[in-house]
Amino acid sequence: MKGIFVKHTDEFKVSVFVTIINNEIVAASSYSEFEEQEIEEEKVERFEVTFRRPSYKDQIKATSKLMKADRDGNFVIDQNEVNMSLMINLIKSWDFKDEEGKDVPVLKDNIETLNPSIALAITESMKAAIGW
Repeated sequence: MKGIFVKHTDEFKVSVFVTIINNEIVAASSYSEFEEQEIEEEKVERFEVTFRRPSYKDQIKATSKLMKADRDGNFVIDQNEVNMSLMINLIKSWDFKDEEGKDVPVLKDNIETLNPSIALAITESMKAAIGW
C-alpha cells in the first residue's frame, strides 16, 4: 500500500495569501478569508511554500524535546515551539522575495523573523495539509 512509509523526497505545497490592511500585513491560509472582507483580488498576493512530508520520527523529534512540566507536574507541549520546529525542519522552499526582488533563502533566521501573521498562516496551512 502506498503511503505507509514516508520518503525524504515526499513533499507537499501550501499557499499563503497576503495583503495590507490599515498599514499592517495580514496573511491567511485561504483567499476566501479576504473575500469575506471584500478585498479585491489584485490587492492580495499569493505565495507558495513547499514542505518535506513529516515522518513519525519528525513528529517525535518536534514534540518530545518540547515537553515541559507545568506547576502541577503534568507534561504539556508548547504548540508554538512545535510549530516553529516543524517549520525549521520541514520547509524546503518558498517564493518570498526581498525588497530588491531577490529570492529569500529558506534559513532558520529567515523563518524566525517572518511576520507573525504570515508565519501563522503558513503553520495553519502546513498542519491542515498533514492532518495535525
